[in-house]
Amino acid sequence: MIDKPIPDRKQESLGLSGHADALREFIESCDTPLTIGIQGDWGIGKTSFLNLISEHLGPARGKRNQYPTIYVNTWQYAQFDNEEYLGIAVLSGIISMLQQRFPDENDFSPLQKGIAKVWKIARNVSNQALRSHTGVDLGQAINDNAGDDGRLNLTETIAMLESFKTQFRDIVDKIIPSDGRSKIVIMIDDLDRVKPIRAIQLLDSMKIFLDVEKCVFVIAVDYSVIQQGVRDKLGSEAQVIHGKSYFDKIIQVPFNMPTSAYQMDAYIMSLLGWKQEGDNFAKADGSEDRFLYLGRTSSIPKKEAAFFSNIIKLTVGANPRGIKRVINYVNLLKRVASKNIQRQAYEGWTINELKILFALGCLQLQWPELFMIFAENPTPTTIKLFEDWNYLSSQADLKILFVRAANAEQVKSNITGYFDELISVIDTNNDGEISIAELEPVLAIMKAANLTSVELVDLQNSLNEIRERAMTAATERVEWHNVIPKFFASFKKSEWNSRLRVRLVEAGSRFHNILLDGQQVGSLVTTKSLPLQMYLKTPLAHIDIDDDCNDLITTINEGHYGIGDTWFKIWPIASLSDDKIVAFMNRLHSATVQWLKKS
Repeated sequence: MIDKPIPDRKQESLGLSGHADALREFIESCDTPLTIGIQGDWGIGKTSFLNLISEHLGPARGKRNQYPTIYVNTWQYAQFDNEEYLGIAVLSGIISMLQQRFPDENDFSPLQKGIAKVWKIARNVSNQALRSHTGVDLGQAINDNAGDDGRLNLTETIAMLESFKTQFRDIVDKIIPSDGRSKIVIMIDDLDRVKPIRAIQLLDSMKIFLDVEKCVFVIAVDYSVIQQGVRDKLGSEAQVIHGKSYFDKIIQVPFNMPTSAYQMDAYIMSLLGWKQEGDNFAKADGSEDRFLYLGRTSSIPKKEAAFFSNIIKLTVGANPRGIKRVINYVNLLKRVASKNIQRQAYEGWTINELKILFALGCLQLQWPELFMIFAENPTPTTIKLFEDWNYLSSQADLKILFVRAANAEQVKSNITGYFDELISVIDTNNDGEISIAELEPVLAIMKAANLTSVELVDLQNSLNEIRERAMTAATERVEWHNVIPKFFASFKKSEWNSRLRVRLVEAGSRFHNILLDGQQVGSLVTTKSLPLQMYLKTPLAHIDIDDDCNDLITTINEGHYGIGDTWFKIWPIASLSDDKIVAFMNRLHSATVQWLKKS
């Protein structure tokens, strides 16, 4: 999927044609000179919007010379060390395009000579003030002595600039009929690809040299780029005071890209290979090469398709460039996964599997820090925690994510909304909780797409495995034969038996790490000398201990197998009632939760 602007309305699917027509009509009827700013973030579709406007300004409406349009890509003029002289380079380009457009109707030689003089001044005057403003700050920059080196005195320079503007006005008058309506439309694009200070210099040049009647400038610009340019030119304090006034002086008519009016569902589904037909989406031509190919399925209900647009809105947003990028990426993930599970790339996938893969791709590209946490610990507990704003705010690994965001609170809201959408797909019994079994398809797809190498093991399976290992170690230790079953029975009745919060991860042949809310808090250890022991990182001082349980727990130095220096000595539980043991284990759990919060 190529990231390029749409050339005409036949390929337009965001619903912008009406807005483009309104602005085109305004251009046709407005007084001149005038500068219109098409405002929007990088990649939001400004170039496509310019194409929609220009499509009906010229020959398509049967008025050959009424609204001749010149399109200028500033990025092209900033190449090959020309960025320092961007304003002059663009002026030269506009003149050349006019000459190519109207080769037999005007004498462009005076203008060409004029721009050559401007080039000469900019390249030869040593004063940095002139260079930093591309020939605009003449009062400070022009040397009073004219000579063979091309430098002009101030009087000659001002006269030359006035002459250049007059010559340009004469050319425009010859090109454009004096009917009070016709005008030249000059579209300036890709300003957000050049340095902000250069963008400001270019706009200054346009105002000084080309601000003449019968000319309309339509400038695609990111407002933040202009503000940064003003900051670079005048300083931060001046930008705060004068930044908006500067923008308003340059741009007489601001027009924000109508992102809230984007028909996102139809646009996203069209990129996925489906076209809207009533309340459903039907296969589009070439859909077999798209991500959402479903074999013999020929129609998708609008309700089903809403998942894809909702995930996009919550992660990438309404940026067409970002949307194409993520769809290209998930298409690649699909091919990788298909190879690993020996499935054809566009055959055999269910819509739920594609929803999961699509959501994972969006998560990885938009919030890579969050994805890494999930990929390292893809459990129901992790999903539950990601819906907790306090947890998101407390994670050091996520701080850069929120610093990068313009609105951290909105990102947190989007993250919780994202996981709500994911849960809606994998929560097959609709109980609001995700079980290990329900998470299995997610892990399987992540492993197939090489997004994780983690094995997902059910807590109960881990407990049974440790129990069997402990009983084997206690084969010749008769005193342990009743203690081990009693411990595991109490464990399963306590708060530790939480499939959403607790996970046991094998760390070798002797012990399993205990993870609580994704954090390592201790270990269960099996050895021949001590068939079963439990250690916690939670300091002993944090644990409330009854007199009856004093013998169950103590502090131990490092050097033992497993993680943690608070030792739960399991064999004394033989003398305690089941209720007493469960109550004690719950106190251990509560103390560990509180310790995690504080640490």
